[in-house]
Amino acid sequence: MNEVNALAKKIKKIGTNHTFGIPGGGTSIDLIDQLIKNNVSFHTTHFEGSAAIMAGVVGRLSNKVGIAISIKGPGVANMVPGLAFCAFENLPLVAMTEAYGPDVSLDRAHKRVDHQILTAPIVKCCTSIKNGKKSFLKAYSKAREEIPGATVLELV
Repeated sequence: MNEVNALAKKIKKIGTNHTFGIPGGGTSIDLIDQLIKNNVSFHTTHFEGSAAIMAGVVGRLSNKVGIAISIKGPGVANMVPGLAFCAFENLPLVAMTEAYGPDVSLDRAHKRVDHQILTAPIVKCCTSIKNGKKSFLKAYSKAREEIPGATVLELV
């Protein structure tokens, strides 16, 4: 929970006022709760791809980076069209997706999909909050640098 609280504070500190997505029952709902407590609005969408597009457009219009949130597995798969749109239209986006850690056995990982393999052709980077405190800043910076585009930050 401390990682999620710190992440929500970083999102607020960079000036993000709106986030988009579909909450799950794990880390994403904890993050959304912390975002709301930090006065960052969360807008529920009907489709994860729409969340990515909406967040990317808000990122472009605000001259910041948009934030989209999804569940693991099917949520990330549904977000792929929105990630592609952001990549093709140079919209700055950090897609925050729930994920299974590498230590979770296959028999316990319901609807597992490798986010890195699934998104590699269309995102600038895929990293995890387990990679350290600077992982969000890496995803944020990559989304903005040179030609803007989408990045993925796994919420493990």
